Amino acid sequence: MKEKIINQTIELFNEFGPRFSMETLSKKLKISKKTLYKYFSSKEKLLEYIIDESFNEIHQKQEIIYNSNLGCESKLREILTTSFSREDSIRFEKIQEIKKYYPTLFNKIEERYKQQWDYVEELLLEGEKNNIFEFWSISYLIALMKSAMSLVISHLDGSISYKKAINQSINNIVDSIKKED
Repeated sequence: MKEKIINQTIELFNEFGPRFSMETLSKKLKISKKTLYKYFSSKEKLLEYIIDESFNEIHQKQEIIYNSNLGCESKLREILTTSFSREDSIRFEKIQEIKKYYPTLFNKIEERYKQQWDYVEELLLEGEKNNIFEFWSISYLIALMKSAMSLVISHLDGSISYKKAINQSINNIVDSIKKED
């Protein structure tokens, strides 16, 4: 049942952003609100669960990539483009609406998002040390990457998938810092 609730929530989120009601959700699921509230005490808790589940999956995958035998550049590209299983079913442009209606939840998204950057910084420093990458400021470079990812989310209009837009952006940035032989 929990999985059905999550899937239907994503469908409603894609249509209405975070402005759907628990009543609408229960009607779509053909269950009572009481049953729905047995699983999630509020819409905010339901959205938070989906967010946490997604970020936990991403961070697990990133840890595996970081500890793998891949080269530094490959690890960096893989970590920066790691996706989660529900990614293709979520309209990322709707995420910005969470900021307006659930600012605390949006802050949590931003905090969880920041956690991936520890691996990125370590890989950039390793790459610089091993003459793989060349850049003048790590803080500037990370800010550039974060900005690129944020811009992708805020400019999605359905003409390109989130994954494809992120991959293109990250590949452009990583290609630009690769040290020439």
